[in-house]
Amino acid sequence: KILLIFPPTFSSGAYLGNISEMRGSLGLYVEDIQMANNLVFVGMCLFIPFMIPYLLTRSIRQVYIWGFIGLAVLNSICCIATTRWLLFSSCLLMGFIRIMLMLNCTFTLVPYITGINTINMFTTKQIPQGDSAYKLNHMRTLGMPVLYFYILLIFMLCNILMTHIAYVYSWRHCYYLEVGILLSGALLVSLTMKDEEKKEPFK
Repeated sequence: KILLIFPPTFSSGAYLGNISEMRGSLGLYVEDIQMANNLVFVGMCLFIPFMIPYLLTRSIRQVYIWGFIGLAVLNSICCIATTRWLLFSSCLLMGFIRIMLMLNCTFTLVPYITGINTINMFTTKQIPQGDSAYKLNHMRTLGMPVLYFYILLIFMLCNILMTHIAYVYSWRHCYYLEVGILLSGALLVSLTMKDEEKKEPFK
């Protein structure tokens, strides 16, 4: 499960390492490619209002499989897109799916590593008292900075690697590599992971 966090973080939609080469090959402006790269993060932010219902009702295995396949399709579109709006919409949707996969992996791993049910930090409806209140506040105080640092660190490392590949080889090799990683991840999950019991509908 730890390795499954890498495929979505490699998926950036537009790689800026060889931006001039991308501009010449796709017939787009540099500003278009930079905007497409930013729209991935806009798509990630747009998912936040749906985070709690998603975390409470998701099927971990199905999210991995269909999320990886969806990102593979969107990466293929970004590789051949010659219009800015097609690239923009693909990157926006890619960011939306990307954060779904990141949350799926993070909120699956953290309980195994820490023994803490991190979803309770966001879903507690009654304000706890005494020691329970202290423990919950401690979880939030310690957990959120560590979670953000962990996600951003992986993003930066993956971006550095993909920029290196784009610079040394070609920007298209980034897409070929990413599609291969995503499809391999989907195949690995489908062969090794079992479906969990169906959860109750979110209310």
